[in-house]
Amino acid sequence: MKKIKVAIIGKSGHAQLMRETLNTINEAELMTVFYHKTVTNESSDIPISNDFNKVKTADCVIISSPTHTHFDYLMQLEDYGGYVLVEKPGCTSAEEQITLLALPENRRKRLRTNYNLRHSQLFESLKKWIGSEALGLTSLFSISTSQGIAFGKNYAGSWRSEIDKSLGVAELVGVHWINLLHLLFQGPKTYTWNYGWKKERHCPPDNVALSGQCNDGTFFQFFHTYAGPYQTNIKLIGTNGIVDYNGTILSLRSPRETRNE
Repeated sequence: MKKIKVAIIGKSGHAQLMRETLNTINEAELMTVFYHKTVTNESSDIPISNDFNKVKTADCVIISSPTHTHFDYLMQLEDYGGYVLVEKPGCTSAEEQITLLALPENRRKRLRTNYNLRHSQLFESLKKWIGSEALGLTSLFSISTSQGIAFGKNYAGSWRSEIDKSLGVAELVGVHWINLLHLLFQGPKTYTWNYGWKKERHCPPDNVALSGQCNDGTFFQFFHTYAGPYQTNIKLIGTNGIVDYNGTILSLRSPRETRNE
């Protein structure tokens, strides 16, 4: 069977994860890794190149470069006939989004964005419980996450720490949960957000809080930080039950407990 030839744009971080994943897939093979700079002393088993034309000869392209470069690479692939998977988000401005939405339908069908929560067991469980009698009408979707990478040894030298290239934790973590708001609760109708720093102010914000109300009436509260111990806590409150998730255990408590005093 002919293997699917894959090109990856990007060299480290998520791109490295994609290379490792491809090594576990028998039906696909890594054809080239595009990196915009000339690279020497790389491992000989990585087919790295700064020739973008090689990318266009692959069956599938994975864009795993820094976020601020995603849109430019998508435009360079305008005449590409294969499939494209781009790490979230695909663009960083309203103008770029309008351009992507205006792409021909046949091209949009071949473009996918890696909002990985929509493919998770967490999403499938939430989708099953929302609208069920056990949960009832949804009142509040509350999320708190922290990664602690602002204190990591590689953060200060990465593009994530450059204020002109990244919106920080809001862009890199928050977008996944905002995507779920659209899928589960018809998207935000109103919202407010605040941001701040716990480590170094010259970097993008490492704390963000977002709250508001969705189009279906559900309220939401999000808090994400790079400057805290690794953790995930989710709570979905309904009129009949409560969903809890601590990053490991997902549960639905129902029927509701009621105080009559």
